[in-house]
Amino acid sequence: MLATATTGEIPTITLNTFKGGVSKTTTTYNLGWFFASKGLRTLMVDLDPQCNLTQIFLESMIQDNEETTTRKQE
Repeated sequence: MLATATTGEIPTITLNTFKGGVSKTTTTYNLGWFFASKGLRTLMVDLDPQCNLTQIFLESMIQDNEETTTRKQE
């Protein structure tokens, strides 16, 4: 059951296993994208040391921009 604003509950979905190569990152990305596209506030947390989920989002953000610039810290 999904929570409503009146209950104050926050629905949480977790995908975890110690076994590698079972599509955790792909499933997380697709579920997150789906819920966000439906207008739901969505937070995905990447705790994998390889940071694959983070890399997917950073690459898609860079590809969406025509120009990416960096600025040296002063």
